[in-house]
Amino acid sequence: MLLRLLGKAGLPVLAYACAVPASAQTLLVRPDNRAETLAIMFRLAGAVEYQRGRIQPYMHQIDSAFSPYAHEPAIEDIKRFRSLYGVGYDAVVSLAAHITDPINFQERVPFDAPGCTLDPRWHGAAVRSLLTDARRFARDAHLAAFLRAEQPLYDSAAARMRRMVEHSLNVAWFHRFYSDRSSSVFILSPLVSDADELFGPTFRDAHIMERHAYVGIGEQDRGGYPVISPNYLPYIVHEFNHTFVNDVLDGHRDQFRPYAAQVFARVERQMRAQHYLDPQTMVDESVVRAAVIRYLMANADAKAVNREIAMQRKLGFFWIEDLTRLLGRYQTHRAKYPTFRSFAPEIVRYYKRLSVQLSHTSSSEGGTINLIGF
Repeated sequence: MLLRLLGKAGLPVLAYACAVPASAQTLLVRPDNRAETLAIMFRLAGAVEYQRGRIQPYMHQIDSAFSPYAHEPAIEDIKRFRSLYGVGYDAVVSLAAHITDPINFQERVPFDAPGCTLDPRWHGAAVRSLLTDARRFARDAHLAAFLRAEQPLYDSAAARMRRMVEHSLNVAWFHRFYSDRSSSVFILSPLVSDADELFGPTFRDAHIMERHAYVGIGEQDRGGYPVISPNYLPYIVHEFNHTFVNDVLDGHRDQFRPYAAQVFARVERQMRAQHYLDPQTMVDESVVRAAVIRYLMANADAKAVNREIAMQRKLGFFWIEDLTRLLGRYQTHRAKYPTFRSFAPEIVRYYKRLSVQLSHTSSSEGGTINLIGF
């Protein structure tokens, strides 16, 4: 249930204790002060990916308000987690989705419970010390007052994003494509404290699956309010696809490993430039990008589809057209593959065939792959 709690300093805080009943196709567009707060804290800790915010004077206000607290224990905890476990990027918003609010920092579900969807880089119960120190940070840095003052900015970003997607994002497509029968809620949140980054974590408890898309906003109008361009839409589709694809393919990591490693070796430079540092991440990204193309084929024109294919090839996914055809086979053979999960072994077999083909060529980077016969 979505509860409205009162923070210690009088700030109305959105707290997420358990799920509201929702239809299978619910889309919520709302600010997420948990994510904004953690983005600020990671900015203080020097995380490069959280130094890119461009909304002014908001970023100046962050630095002015919180720079004096850059050596608080919570910030030192973050530095330690980054050094030991590589915590950053999407792990940050994964933690946001799993806490109640940015003042009390309570666990929505126990982080060491079986099936907890918190990013494994946090190492479950190990993050509890950070939560304790984060509560102190919120108190010492007068976080509640800052969030209250900035709430109109967060609300404006969410309202503008809601207007952009309400007639253009086809949420029903995801349920049809993945045969999702869970009580899923899609939650789309602008991230004003950062730019250029988009993340798609999930949260699951006994009642619901939340599929999040966090979108870093880097444009503003003359009044200093965020500008939400329709160009964000393919990236939002990308992140919502992640919430399905990663969950399924994670169960096949051992099967993918030998084949994905051979493919990764051919495109390692391009993948690392995008911060995709291991073969499994490359697999997840490739399947998500092929799914985005299938979405565009159903919801956009041929020009948009071709533009997306060209962009993915340029980013190093030279097999993207072939992988898109593979997902087309899944779509047209639903009697045989009733769910995306049931089709996952075919994706493993595809990567096995791809790795064999690459082993017989000196270089297929940028070449044409045709392993799917239609």
